[in-house]
Amino acid sequence: MLAGVLIGACAGSPERSPPNDTPVPPQPPAPASPAALTPCPSGWRVVPGPEAGDAATCEPWPETGYQACAIDAAHFPGRAGCERIGSLCPAGDWAEELPSGPATLFVSPTAAPGGDGSRPAPFASLHAALAAAPEGAVIALAKGTYTETVTLSHGVTLWGACVAETVLTAPGPENQPAVLVRTAGARLGNLRLEAPRIGVWLDGAGWTATLDDLVITGAHVVGLAAFNGARVSGARVVIRDTAPLSGTTDYGQGLEVGTGATIELDEVALLTTRDTAALVHGEGSFLALRDAVIADTDGATVDVGAAGHGMVVTLAAQAAGERLVFERNRKVSLYVDDAAQVTLTDTVIRDTRPSRDEPDDGGGVLVGSGAHLALQSSLVERSRMIGLFAYAASATLTDVVVRGTLPAGGSQTLGNGLLAQAGAELVVTRCAVEGNHNVGLSAEGVGTRLVATDITVRRTRRQLVDGLAGSAFVFTDAASATVSRAVVDDNECGAVVANGGATELLLADAIIRGTHSCAADGLDGRGLVVQFGASVIAQRLLVEQNRGAGVLVAKVGSVLRMSDTLVQDTRGAEVNGESGDGLHVQERAVAELNRVLLRRNREVGLFVAVDAVVNGSDVVVEDTQPTECPPELCLYRAGIGAIATDRAYLNLRRFVLRDNVQAGLVLASDGAADLAVGEVRSNGIGVNSMVPGFDLTRLQHEVVFADNGRNLDTVELPLPPVSLDP
Repeated sequence: MLAGVLIGACAGSPERSPPNDTPVPPQPPAPASPAALTPCPSGWRVVPGPEAGDAATCEPWPETGYQACAIDAAHFPGRAGCERIGSLCPAGDWAEELPSGPATLFVSPTAAPGGDGSRPAPFASLHAALAAAPEGAVIALAKGTYTETVTLSHGVTLWGACVAETVLTAPGPENQPAVLVRTAGARLGNLRLEAPRIGVWLDGAGWTATLDDLVITGAHVVGLAAFNGARVSGARVVIRDTAPLSGTTDYGQGLEVGTGATIELDEVALLTTRDTAALVHGEGSFLALRDAVIADTDGATVDVGAAGHGMVVTLAAQAAGERLVFERNRKVSLYVDDAAQVTLTDTVIRDTRPSRDEPDDGGGVLVGSGAHLALQSSLVERSRMIGLFAYAASATLTDVVVRGTLPAGGSQTLGNGLLAQAGAELVVTRCAVEGNHNVGLSAEGVGTRLVATDITVRRTRRQLVDGLAGSAFVFTDAASATVSRAVVDDNECGAVVANGGATELLLADAIIRGTHSCAADGLDGRGLVVQFGASVIAQRLLVEQNRGAGVLVAKVGSVLRMSDTLVQDTRGAEVNGESGDGLHVQERAVAELNRVLLRRNREVGLFVAVDAVVNGSDVVVEDTQPTECPPELCLYRAGIGAIATDRAYLNLRRFVLRDNVQAGLVLASDGAADLAVGEVRSNGIGVNSMVPGFDLTRLQHEVVFADNGRNLDTVELPLPPVSLDP
């Protein structure tokens, strides 16, 4: 029947009008909201992204950058430069303004023994003043150096003349504290603690201390520590140059909070400490920092790379931070582990370095083993190996930029922006993942789950070791993901990849654009890849200007259910111009299509091959162009709307195949098709069947053939390779 219709059409017989039941066009994707790190905190400034289209971020330092400061000063985030800690050094011995209290006792290291603590007759030692001080007294320290250990056994205030010239130091074992607080209501301020031993130590429920305008420098083991329910609060605290226990690689923390203690500090600088700048551990332990810089943490020794973390929160402890800056720390800047919980807002984590003895680390953030991180309005930049890694843990990111992660320094592998593994859950909202390597964002393993909404992934580049990868998203090994309102632009190899049995992806309202071929071989460059048994539901997509294939579905068990999708302007591989298919389904994979437009692709618009199955309704394939592969390399030119070959099956209802250069539909190598309610119009050839004995009536149910060069052809055509390498 159809053969007669086609022959009649070639002879000039009247052609039927198009059916009224024409394909419904796809709905466009809803736009993604950008990451919104602005308005910036007070004193921070807006900085545009490094390249056009990148997200703007908030910079804590002025245009002149972070400043290294004198011993009695610090540069806090949001400030123009170095600021003095405490008051100006007075002309006289004591601070010109002292805190109020029921009594004020004066101490001077140059005083004669036997003083009564008055200004004219000060005590000659802190011990004498502490012995005489009533509860709540203020002990005013004159300029000078005090070489004695201090135990605060009742609530008094130690107040120096100024940080630059009031120094507490202490002889004795380095694993003992220079200042031991064993009371409630203690206060230290306007002075410097400089002793090669533990700095300030609180250990016990009910013990509390307030630290204001305090500098702790050169401590050993730990600068400030609170344990067993103790509480510390304060502001403008600087801890720098802590060192490990002599002869070991143990300790060296700036501050430590453990076993139910609490430390809350504003305007904090933890600088050039060893091992870990801030360590929080144990259920009930809590650390809160605001306007803090944690920088240049090194290993426990300069030649052995033990740690160098900026902050470690572990063993069910909790931490919170606002307006924090982590810079140039080692191994991992922020490490959250073992059921700990951390909430950070307006935070910058950047330039994390590898540890000294392991070049293959240097991650920005690691969340592991049942821990949870909530990160908001923050930047993770120029980490090594991985920007943020969630392993059997959970993380929530809102208005976060992860940018410029570099491959590992030794192996030159990875460089991922975000990685979730081993049952981790990652919830990402209004985030930008830009300029990373290997993979922008990946979820791997059984139970691992990603939910990403309003996300942009751009400029992912290959890992350096082999020139491969560069994907925006990779979901593999039975992970599951929901990605909605996404912009995926200017990545490499395969922009969005779902890989492996039981891997599931729901992708909605996404633009996948401008994927480049792999740098290593100039091949690939696909927009969406579903392979090795993965299952994907795709809704409202724009897939354009990719390479090799706009969408590839490959291998047995792989299933794509795609609706409201436009795939257009796919080009051939950069190295040789081959392929350029709009949608390629192969090797027993299955695709279900609804309201899909394949337009201006190269070689083949819809390629169904090797036992694959495609069922589609409201499908339009138009203006498919010949391959870009040069004739001396590729005998075929193609420009085919749809192909079913090598036992593949194509079923279309409410469809249009039009304006395709070589043919609207090609059947080859026992491929089969059923067409109903549609048009085959203005193609070079309407249908080319190279399958002997194929029942052409299967292509005629309410199908109009019009304005084709030839409606039917059985000439053997040279065809492109039927399978693409997955």
